[in-house]
Order: sequence, then structure tokens, then C-alpha cells
Amino acid sequence: MNLDTLRIFASACEAGSLIKVAEKEGLSPSGLTKRIQVMEKDLGVSLIRRVYRGIAPTPAGQLLLEKTGTLLKHFVEVRDMLDMYQAGDNGIVTIMGSYSMTAGRLTDDISRFLSLPGNSKIRIHLLEGDKQTIANAVRDGRVAIGVLWTATETSGMQLFPYHQDQVAVVVNHQHPLAKLTQMSYSRFLHHDSVRTKTTPLVERMLERTGQAHSVPQRNRMEVPNFDTLLRLVKDRPLAGLCPIEVAQRYAKHFQLKVIPLTDKWAKRHHVLACQEATPLHPAAQTLLDHLRTQAITP
Repeated sequence: MNLDTLRIFASACEAGSLIKVAEKEGLSPSGLTKRIQVMEKDLGVSLIRRVYRGIAPTPAGQLLLEKTGTLLKHFVEVRDMLDMYQAGDNGIVTIMGSYSMTAGRLTDDISRFLSLPGNSKIRIHLLEGDKQTIANAVRDGRVAIGVLWTATETSGMQLFPYHQDQVAVVVNHQHPLAKLTQMSYSRFLHHDSVRTKTTPLVERMLERTGQAHSVPQRNRMEVPNFDTLLRLVKDRPLAGLCPIEVAQRYAKHFQLKVIPLTDKWAKRHHVLACQEATPLHPAAQTLLDHLRTQAITP
């Protein structure tokens, strides 16, 4: 099956017209029809049907579209990347970071990288995920570089020190905890809280290492990111967990109290990770080298 023909077939189904897509692709309608007929012959099924003022996928055609959507997306991305490389661009670098890193340090370092002379033709595709998702993406080659917490199984990867952050409890100045200068995670559990999707990751880590607490969390709301968490804490009698580096960006404007956790696990070391056996392409290597120069180690 020809991927380019599959791409054109998907475009035709989306537009509902062979003629419009043929014009866009620089093909004759009959030439486009013949290409789809060849694909139908290869697959042994009919893929399109005529409808009023155009075409639509058959049930088999719809199934093909559903099952190959991700494949087509990656195919188009790779083709566009190679076109840019041929035109003189240095390439696209896909990097995936933990939620705390993309909310703070990593984004800052990438911004500085893009502003440097010589990097104007490098494009960055920044993704975020939990530590296991990042590790799997690096191993599978879906991302060139991963930035993850060291409390992760990292076999098969090359690792470089990057950054250390610390988790804190964040409250507004009217909250009963605001008088504290530091506190334990177990004390946090006794207060109504708002959490991000990173909090369950912490809970699973504590369970796995035998550090789990018997006190259940008094969670009132789960939100997608730290920005939303801090906005809720600002106006409500809630406590939230957030990396100190991220919380301090908002603390003055939102009038928040940032209280470091005293638990050992709350100081987290993050590393840069890439495949151990596969060399990075030049643009990714340039970004990795830059991030290594920005590394802060204890």
C-alpha cells in the first residue's frame, strides 16, 4: 500500500471530493481515481462510494481511515521534516519532559537555545508526559531526548545530569499552613487540596517504596497543570503540591506562601536521556549539548 496514495485518499474523504483534491495535488481526477482503484485492488475491498455532490468512504474505507490515522500523521510529519531539511532547515527535534520541567526550567532553556545564533533553522517539538511515558518514548525512538525524574527504570538509555527541583506545598496567606516555613507531606494530607496529574505519580512512588501514608488525601479537585492549581489556591482555602521553581514565579503576583517539603523524596533529580545505541541527528545533538551546559547539579 502506497502511503502517499493513502494520504490523498484520506484528504479526498475529508473534502468529500476527488476533483478538489486532484486540483490541490496537481493530478487529474481520472489519475487520482486510478490510484485509489489500485489501492482497492491491493486491499481487496471497495474504499469509496459516490454520494450526492461528491464521495464518501465505504465502511471498509472508514475502518482504513480510523486505523491508519496515526500512521498518516507521522508520515506527513516525517515528509515535512525532510522537505525542510532539503530546503536548508537543520531539522525538527522532538523532546519530551516531565510536567514540572516543561512548566519551568526546560522551557526556559529551550527558549535560550532558540535565540542563539546558528539555531534559527532548528525547530523544537516539545511534549510532556509522566516519567514512564518519557522513558518508553526514548527507548522506542519516538522522541530524541527525554527529561525525566531519576526514580525511573532507565535501562537502554544514555543519561546526563540536568536539574534538581524540590516539591513544596503552596497556599494563600490566609490558610492555616501559611505560618509554616517547612512541613512534611504527611501534614499536607490533613488539609483539603487541589492536585495535578503528577500527584498520583507521587502516591504510586511512595507505595512502591514503602513510604505510603495511611491518611487518605482530602483532594477536592484535579486540574491539568500547575498554572490552574496556583490560580485555585490563590482564591480558595486549599493546599497544592508544586515545584518550588514554578511556584515562585507566581508567588508574589498571586500572594502565595511556598512551603518546602522536608521529605527526602521531595528533592528530585532530573536527567537528560537519549537512546544508548543510536546516535542523535545533528540538530538533536546540538540541543542536547546546550541542555548539558545548562545543567545544575548539587
